[in-house]
Amino acid sequence: MKPARDQATYAAVRNQVVGYNDAALTATKIRLAEELDVDEGDLDAVLADEFNLERCSSCGHWFDKGDCDRDDGKGGYECAACAMD
Repeated sequence: MKPARDQATYAAVRNQVVGYNDAALTATKIRLAEELDVDEGDLDAVLADEFNLERCSSCGHWFDKGDCDRDDGKGGYECAACAMD
């Protein structure tokens, strides 16, 4: 994996991912993998490690890890909306 990205890249990537459902991000994730020079299969890990993002294990939407840290008990995390259910 590449080292931490610059602030402009960090903000641009987060703006394209946060709040969107993973199923709707197929084309975006392919493009981001190319732009970030990572394998498509590694992109979710890069988003988590370098961009502080997480995909909700319940609804599939991407969110900032700082917004919710509820472990779903299955190795994933839930967004604030799902954690309230």
